[in-house]
Amino acid sequence: MIFSGNTQVYIYTGCVDMRNSIDGLSAKIQGLMGKNPFTGDLFVFSNRYHNMIKVLYWHTNGFCLLIISDQRCLGLVIETKNAPYRSIFCLRNNTIV
Repeated sequence: MIFSGNTQVYIYTGCVDMRNSIDGLSAKIQGLMGKNPFTGDLFVFSNRYHNMIKVLYWHTNGFCLLIISDQRCLGLVIETKNAPYRSIFCLRNNTIV
């Protein structure tokens, strides 16, 4: 992940249902935040307990969703225009599970 010097980071201050994925979060970006999710800027969301965050951004030809939780689990969802699938993996204690 390489970001330019003018990449903005937007933090949604409300609570988000963490079952929302790329489609739900991009709808919140457009509807509630009034921003364009296709700019390459980073959009940060948290649940009401603040023990999980999701970061959504547009990269070249698809969305990237970074998921971080307090169980030391890091997930990454990549969905591109050319791929009708999502790649999901979880790192736990530096091991892919």
